[in-house]
Amino acid sequence: MKKEFRRTEVSGVKKISKDICVLELKNIFTEMPQHGQFVMLEPLNKKSSMPRPFSVAYVHNDSIFVMIKKTGENTSLYSDLKTGDELNISGPLGKPFAFFNKHTQQYLLVAGGIGSAALLWIAHGLYV
Repeated sequence: MKKEFRRTEVSGVKKISKDICVLELKNIFTEMPQHGQFVMLEPLNKKSSMPRPFSVAYVHNDSIFVMIKKTGENTSLYSDLKTGDELNISGPLGKPFAFFNKHTQQYLLVAGGIGSAALLWIAHGLYV
């Protein structure tokens, strides 16, 4: 099922390093994103050539958090957003992560680079 883009607002920006930031976005979805899902973001800037997928790093109250690594012109457009800026969002997309046994004592979560963004929320879900 194709999801339509809707406008949302940047509620906050946290710089993690010179190339990585976390965007806090106002949740406009009727269904909350679940562990392992992603959203498509599209900046309202003529320089952007196409929407980009970003893993949901965390959801809290009415906010969705996505981690962005600046690797080129398009991701720079997202990294340069400020609180109060608007962008288009579509989602939640993808199949949610299934916790096979939440009572298992040990899990091994493996990811590389910016792919670890989704695992932060999954790790939180395993122990809460």
